[in-house]
Amino acid sequence: MARGSGFSRRIAAAAALTFLAAAPALAQQGDDSAQDAALLARGEYLAKAADCMPCHTGDKAKPFAGGLALNTPFGAIYSPNITSDRSTGIGLWTYEQFVNAVRNGIRKDGAYLYPAMPFDAYTEISDDDMKALWAYVRRIPPIPSTPPANQLAFPFDIRLGMLAWRELFFDQGRFTPAAGKSAEWNRGAYLVNALGHCSDCHTPRNLMGATKAKAHFLGADVDGFWAPDIATAALKKDGWTPETLSTFLKTGSAPGKTSVFGPMAEVVHESLGFLTEADRAAIVTYLFDSPPPKDVPAPQAASPLPAAVYLRASKLYVDNCAVCHLDKGAGRGIRSRRWPAIRR
Repeated sequence: MARGSGFSRRIAAAAALTFLAAAPALAQQGDDSAQDAALLARGEYLAKAADCMPCHTGDKAKPFAGGLALNTPFGAIYSPNITSDRSTGIGLWTYEQFVNAVRNGIRKDGAYLYPAMPFDAYTEISDDDMKALWAYVRRIPPIPSTPPANQLAFPFDIRLGMLAWRELFFDQGRFTPAAGKSAEWNRGAYLVNALGHCSDCHTPRNLMGATKAKAHFLGADVDGFWAPDIATAALKKDGWTPETLSTFLKTGSAPGKTSVFGPMAEVVHESLGFLTEADRAAIVTYLFDSPPPKDVPAPQAASPLPAAVYLRASKLYVDNCAVCHLDKGAGRGIRSRRWPAIRR
């Protein structure tokens, strides 16, 4: 009996020593798992801030599997599958290939991406955020799906032509905080100009499909809807306050202001609504103090109305009529109802 007890004690002691020897490794594994989970959660948050899912989802039942038609003046461009599927998605991509596509607009096979992919904004994404995005994207469940072929007219269907576009309009580089501005302002600038790529919708494009730097944030047509002027001067003139704008970005409506519709509704419900209060506040801080465009064009010089009357009337129309009749009064059909055209 005594001998058995001693034997049991020796076994217990040996087990304890083995556990103690393994404890640092187990602790390290636990730390690594916690870090991986944190990185994955951060990547998911950044993917929402960058509005990745809506643009890469043609079928709601197949998120991130691509196939969404992005209508451009040159024809339709279909978003690619970015799930982890190894045959039709990016399951065989490396981190370096992912970075090259997102930041530089160059696919895994070396072909140039069209600027419907906002790599001209994503080029500013930081190294840490790129690693977090990759951690999330590479774990998106695989969905076999091949998007339709792009429907671009000649010569725009020749990707090599993007070489000239890149030389003229693409400036590669990371986001650089502005000196003399607060950390909140710089965070807002990063969210708006890099991750959020807001200028892609709110800035008009030239004949070659590049955003016009001299009309930054001054508004543009997007799929038949008007993305309004969000330059600081316009926001203040239109009666927006930091409080109402923050509420709008979170919920899609604000007291005394418009309710969201069109492509912006998707941005609010799939992206901006998920941001932290601090990040939304940073966006608002930046938008209420964003650098003005270099040259502001005369407001609707072709209109016979006085400028002040035109601006007031257009604001009333956008707030009350455009949701159904569209920004140019073209009308549209929704379900079984039809909103008629009201333009001349």
